[in-house]
Parts: sequence; C-alpha cells; structure tokens
Amino acid sequence: MDTPLLLIKDQLQSADEWTAMLVDDLEKELWLESPAPLNTNINWLVGHILISKYFHAVVCTVGEQPELKKLFPLDDYISIYNRKSDPLKKVARKPAKDTLLDHLHSTDRYTLDVVDRLDEAALTHPTRVTNPVATTQLDALTYCFKHQMWHNGQISMLKRILTTNY
Repeated sequence: MDTPLLLIKDQLQSADEWTAMLVDDLEKELWLESPAPLNTNINWLVGHILISKYFHAVVCTVGEQPELKKLFPLDDYISIYNRKSDPLKKVARKPAKDTLLDHLHSTDRYTLDVVDRLDEAALTHPTRVTNPVATTQLDALTYCFKHQMWHNGQISMLKRILTTNY
C-alpha cells in the first residue's frame, strides 16, 4: 500500500514529466513569444513553476535552503517569476531555455529529496512559513503538483498556438 509521501512523490514526478514533455522539444526561439491576448510565455511559465515549487515543496516543509540558492540565482528568479510579475518584462534578466531547464530539473530533484527526508507525521505540521494556500505541509506539497499541472495546461495551449499556423 502506498503511503501519502509515496503518493505525493509520484504526483510530483508525474507533473515534472509532463512539464518536460511539453517544453523540452520546443524551439528556444519560441520561449519568449507572447501572443496576444495571452500575454505570457513559456519562459515565464517554467520559471514560475520553479519558484513555486521551491516555495511550496521546500521552504514550506524544511525551510530556506542556502545550498539550493548557491546553484542558481533563486532570489533573482523570485523577482522575475513571482505571481505578480509581468511575463513581458525583465526579458534581459531571464535565462535561456537550457539554463532555465537545468535549474528547473535541479529544483525537481531537490524537491524529491526533500520528500524522501520527510516523515509521515510532518505532513500534519503547519507550514514553516505563512502560505496563502496551505496551512499544513501536506497542503503545501499537494498544492505544488496541482499548481504545476495547472500551468502545464497553460503551457500546452501556448505551445499549440506557437507551433500551429492559426
């Protein structure tokens, strides 16, 4: 029988696989295209998934992780990709496709390692920081993959628009 942590890990991995399937083959020249009226782009959606995953699955369960921040400019990413940021702005500060995907995959692996280190009792504990959508660590972790799949749907529609002669 699967435990809640194994189910969470499976859902996180599934969401990661969907994201990779949607964006890995998309030409890098299309990553900053923002067709009207969508006013978003693949780069922003992927960066937003990255910082959201860091916040919900890492900070809310085990706290800030300085070692992850050493791998890439996470604080800069938070200012570029937060939910209130404009996907059409700060373009010069946005990393290229390969760099952003490398950082996303690092965050994906780190997130799964965090889940591996948790015990079942931790799921009922409050989040380590105030979270607008979660009160417990279980809430934060499950929101993480739900949120990622929501944006995967947006990526899918945007990709269809960008790659189809409409």
